Amino acid sequence: MILANAKLADSEEMKDLAIEQAQLGLWYIDANTREMISSPRLKDFFGYPHSANMTFEAAMAQVRDDYRQLVLDEVNLAIQNHQPYNIEYPIISFMDKRVRWVKAMGKLNPEDKGRKSYLSGTVMDITEQKEDEQRKNDFISMVSHELKTPLTSMAGYVQLLERMLTASNNTAGVKILQRAANQTRKMNLMVDGFLNTKRAETGKIPLDLTTFDMAELMKEAEEESIAIISTHQVIFAPVEYTEVHADREKLGQVISNLLTNAVKYSPIGSTINVACVQDGLFARVMIKDEGMGVTLFDQEKLFSRFHRIERKETENIKGFGIGLYLCAEIIRRHHGEIGVKSDGIKGSVFHFTLPLKHGLG
Repeated sequence: MILANAKLADSEEMKDLAIEQAQLGLWYIDANTREMISSPRLKDFFGYPHSANMTFEAAMAQVRDDYRQLVLDEVNLAIQNHQPYNIEYPIISFMDKRVRWVKAMGKLNPEDKGRKSYLSGTVMDITEQKEDEQRKNDFISMVSHELKTPLTSMAGYVQLLERMLTASNNTAGVKILQRAANQTRKMNLMVDGFLNTKRAETGKIPLDLTTFDMAELMKEAEEESIAIISTHQVIFAPVEYTEVHADREKLGQVISNLLTNAVKYSPIGSTINVACVQDGLFARVMIKDEGMGVTLFDQEKLFSRFHRIERKETENIKGFGIGLYLCAEIIRRHHGEIGVKSDGIKGSVFHFTLPLKHGLG
């Protein structure tokens, strides 16, 4: 018994040390009365003296107005549905009125042997992380706006030259300019992707929905890959008639981005297989490569904003870490799913689904 108590004490001490090192605030909320107990560090975050009694209502009053109802709803859902509580939101310090961003996580501890049901968890200050993200967003927006004007002019000049060469029956020159126009269009789409990053955060990426055949879109992607990919063997499987109601341009961006990633992260000369099939009420697109694979750790974060795989093999691969994030947001806006399958050692299969037109309600 003495040994068991000693081990328990050591365990509690290690837990307290971990919480202190991580600079976490702790909280407990009675599931019925909403009575709240706060740790000293949590009171620091919310701007209350350690001696003060920070009630649940007082804590909610410090949540910024535009997030307060969302936080209350999440707390109620966690209690009513026994689901994990995980949310990021801004608070305004009671004392100095400083704005902080925090990440709160918790779970419901159900009633047991006379003990009341309560919600408990941690709060972490993520202000610095949010400020870094804002600086990245501001930089990307500035650069994107600066690129937009010269790209528009370039596209105009290419179109003018194309018309001139068409008039003089210079077929070879026209083909070259058509490829140049296509690359200029892709650059414009990339810039639009940067500008769409902020829209994605609020779920406001605009969609231009039309009905079309996925087989035609996959054929266009195949022709584009033949024109611009010479380092890898890209094989497109035949696609049967697959009618969807979606944003054709943005789905083209998703396919192009996934294909570009497969090229970037695969050995030169390797094979990339692309397919689109009907899977129940959904169209499923798959891009399989023979690259270095994606570990389980990276799979969990791969579609997060600014996430990049940090491995020795990726040291010389450039990128901003927003391509897959935007792909995921576009697919989610279409009520589809996106993911990756890999053993983390060799090869990956990126895939996404979107509803077939006849499968929509």
